[in-house]
Amino acid sequence: ARAFSKANLEVADIAALMFTVRRDMQGALQNILQSLLDNKMNLTHIESKPASILDADKGFTFIVDVQAPETETLHKVVGQIREICGEVTVMGSVEVPWFPRNLQDLNSLKQKIYELPQDHPGFDDRQYIQRRTELGELAMKVSIDSEIPLITYNEEERQTWTTLYRALTPLLPRVACSEFQINFKEMEDAKLINEYEVPQVKDVNKWLYNKSGFQLKPIAAMGSDREFLNCLAFRVFPTTWHMRHHSQPYFSMDPDVCHEVLGHVPMLADPEFAHFVQEIGLASLGASDEDIERLMRLYFFSVELGTIMGPSGKKEAYGARILSSVDEINHCLSIRPEWRYFDPFQACNKKYHRRHLQKMYWFNSDFREAKILVERFAQTLSKPFHASYDRSNKVIRVDHNIKRV
Repeated sequence: ARAFSKANLEVADIAALMFTVRRDMQGALQNILQSLLDNKMNLTHIESKPASILDADKGFTFIVDVQAPETETLHKVVGQIREICGEVTVMGSVEVPWFPRNLQDLNSLKQKIYELPQDHPGFDDRQYIQRRTELGELAMKVSIDSEIPLITYNEEERQTWTTLYRALTPLLPRVACSEFQINFKEMEDAKLINEYEVPQVKDVNKWLYNKSGFQLKPIAAMGSDREFLNCLAFRVFPTTWHMRHHSQPYFSMDPDVCHEVLGHVPMLADPEFAHFVQEIGLASLGASDEDIERLMRLYFFSVELGTIMGPSGKKEAYGARILSSVDEINHCLSIRPEWRYFDPFQACNKKYHRRHLQKMYWFNSDFREAKILVERFAQTLSKPFHASYDRSNKVIRVDHNIKRV
């Protein structure tokens, strides 16, 4: 038990109450539920158990989670339940790893300037590193609700984009899934992408938001996989501004503007796929470190490397890493990699290569099958609450009293 104060509430909306209704208290539970209704409090969860396994007359103990609009209302309801049952306990909250509850919380997520590994093609290129740092520092200043600035790309960056675009676009009709191709063409028709100019994240973001409600958030690099996945719960996709190194235009070890715009955006524009990505994000909220690692693997094997294989054996891709890389496409379609059916309960335990071509790809009949399987996997994660996204207010709702730590 604890004394109640508004500071104890997580986002001032959920409280957990415990009380016992004896067997001889006819209509007591109905009166308590009516009190919640009269005071405009939403019941998000209720559970019960025998108050005593030795004496059935002691009735049942109930634990209810309710949305409390304000402290005074909760005090009033607690008093009314006490009048009915004689005793009520405002329970302590369950501690879970911190996660954002509203869009503004995303501004507090950690970012960093990505340090290039020694095998990165730009490791010894001081000018390239300086340019990435410049764009990263600029991205850190862009809040979630501020306008995205335009970027002036230099000649070397434009040439790298043109080289990739000219080599990549002829390959897409034979390797990309139909949803990708439809939205890619729409982006071309809207003049968001062409072979000559590096696309502006600002313009692409407006188009994407109108298509599926997803928005792009410029970043330097996310501080952790947990923070990246948490963003997806809000239909926010962290997006880099920098260009891959000019010496390797056909493959990038880390996400760059080509990967984000050419690989991710066409699929994120599909409403059903957008829902799939958001589901992975919602599953990450408050998850353990071990489950974050497993969810990140599923994200990588589907959203980044997802493929489709029909009855004839024809392969198509919906994964952004494949569809933004000439080298990954050619490697994927070759006989070198191993192919496995995408079973999340198996895939979540397999390692992947962030900076190199893959030794293994996972396939389904279509991405909708992958979506259903990942949703089933997410339901098995052990968390003391369920999270849902309130799209109108852009906040995360939870059904239990929790404390983010």
